[in-house]
Amino acid sequence: MMLLVSLRFFVNLPRFFIDICRQLCRYTNMVFDKFIDLTSSIPYFDMAAVVQLTDDSRRTITNQLYRWSEAGKIIQLRQGMYTLADRYRQVTLSPAALANNLYRPSYLSSHW
Repeated sequence: MMLLVSLRFFVNLPRFFIDICRQLCRYTNMVFDKFIDLTSSIPYFDMAAVVQLTDDSRRTITNQLYRWSEAGKIIQLRQGMYTLADRYRQVTLSPAALANNLYRPSYLSSHW
């Protein structure tokens, strides 16, 4: 009898994992939609800004940003600095302002 119960558990195990994966995918998409609402109006953001905008831990945010970067949803400009992909961003990136924030201290002169 015990063997039969344990076999039924293992037969249903893959279905259980599939259901969990589907729920995680829905959660991730929902969180990205919320993230777009928070960051689509700014040209770029850093880790400190994301920590302030969300209630998640720094480690969770780092993992999620890595996943979104691999999926092409965000673009990593340098370590800890990101921008949304073009299809999600509502503002254009200014090359001069972006260069100024990527490499500090820096400035653009009128002779440039």
